[in-house]
Amino acid sequence: RGAAYRQDPDQVAHLVDEQVERIDEIIRYHRHRAAVAGDGVLYPPLAVRPVLRRIVDSLQKVHRDRGIRCDLNIGEDMRLRADQGDLFELFGNLLENAFKHARTTVQVNGSLGTVHVEDDGQGIAQDQVPRLLRRGERADQRHPGQGIGLAVVQEIVTQYGGTLEITPSALGGARVSVDLRASGEARNG
Repeated sequence: RGAAYRQDPDQVAHLVDEQVERIDEIIRYHRHRAAVAGDGVLYPPLAVRPVLRRIVDSLQKVHRDRGIRCDLNIGEDMRLRADQGDLFELFGNLLENAFKHARTTVQVNGSLGTVHVEDDGQGIAQDQVPRLLRRGERADQRHPGQGIGLAVVQEIVTQYGGTLEITPSALGGARVSVDLRASGEARNG
């Protein structure tokens, strides 16, 4: 407002540009805070399968010498209102753990906002699950890592108002189920 009464048009233009940029920064900041709090309405529906496909393709290259097979059973039409970076972080951590611990097979199944990542490794004892969801805690010292993957997954799931469950898999290893239906729009079709 003060700039509007100045006589020098160059000065007015500069001040208006500065203030508009500052307003844009404030809006971006508050949109990000709302998104992190799990307010999925700020995100357009995002296809989940392409995110998972990219992660799986990358991990199959990394673990090529182990011959891990990954079955990806997610429909092309499954969508979530979530930040793409959050989904890469969430599913990247889950799939990296599954590939690390699998003997031969990883399965990813999902529909209607729920994704299950399973492996045929040794699994996770149910009494160890709460401990593993804390930063710095690891189940297996044989594999390198910092012990933050499952804690990060838990934080992201919580931010979106979802749920995380770790149970034994029918394959023999662990089954990690993430339900993000509360994130706004989780749908098939």
